[in-house]
Amino acid sequence: MKNTKLLQNYIRDEIALGNFKAGEYLPSLRELGGRHDLCAETVRKSLKKLATEGLIQAIPRRGFKVKGSNVNNSQQIAFLTKKFPDLSNAQRATWACANAVYQAGENFDISIMGLHLGGTQRSSIENQIKSLNLKGVIVDSLEGDVVSDAQKGGFPIVLINSLIESMPVDTVIQDNYYGGFNAVQHFVDLGIKKIGWVGSDQEYCHARERFAGVRDAMAVNNLPFKNSWQVKTTQEQLLNKTIKLLKDKDRPEAIIAFGVYLLQFVKKAANTLKLKIGKDIHIMGWCVNGAPSKAWCFLLGVSPDLEILPSSEELIRASH
Repeated sequence: MKNTKLLQNYIRDEIALGNFKAGEYLPSLRELGGRHDLCAETVRKSLKKLATEGLIQAIPRRGFKVKGSNVNNSQQIAFLTKKFPDLSNAQRATWACANAVYQAGENFDISIMGLHLGGTQRSSIENQIKSLNLKGVIVDSLEGDVVSDAQKGGFPIVLINSLIESMPVDTVIQDNYYGGFNAVQHFVDLGIKKIGWVGSDQEYCHARERFAGVRDAMAVNNLPFKNSWQVKTTQEQLLNKTIKLLKDKDRPEAIIAFGVYLLQFVKKAANTLKLKIGKDIHIMGWCVNGAPSKAWCFLLGVSPDLEILPSSEELIRASH
């Protein structure tokens, strides 16, 4: 089961990075099975799962092909991405956006050309963009330099899944602020008054907006916020500091976590202290749409109090 998920994530990642391009066939079942220690039939079932997600399609007697080949090449948009190794926990959001971009391209009869930006490839990508007959560029990156490079091609730019305040480009991003605001309001409706925060509050645009929504909602409801109720530290120290927070006699009754991966640390901390989630401590956070209930049940062992989800399909549709 673990190798199956690794294979699926590998293919999602390669498609998102543009290494498996629209219209190209994936490596053979035998080759993929050899790489991931899986038999051919298990590989076939894994690929069929990706086919149901709209990423690839099965071609009889040929294999599996990345979707998006039967589109109008005269209407071409570049999809420029950059993968951050230290943000590997955000890959699911990147995959969801990439899937939505390619699906939207197929729906609107537009060819999507995936371009991935590596650490030493900026000039190469810039030259590629300039040489293409593009209608525009979609950028998924947290770095302003990436957007600046894309702008040099002279094409319309849309930045998705991020916000760079200094860049004068159209931006499509989920409403992080009201997600944070509504999370607090939900806890207030449950009669909870002591709410803590786990994760960054400044490092990324998503963190800034989500935390701002949390703080504003607490101010509107006249709720106190103590700095001691906030955990923002390195991943190595996160579990110990969260345990320390939940051990305190004056601990918060509920925790709002910046991302779904942070909920794992909160859950571990609660389990260590034998706190029952949903009774002794309430937890809420963000996760990627697609199978949110499964994600929550896997992490917490309970159904979510409230799901706060970015809809990647709506983001891409709005940017068209």
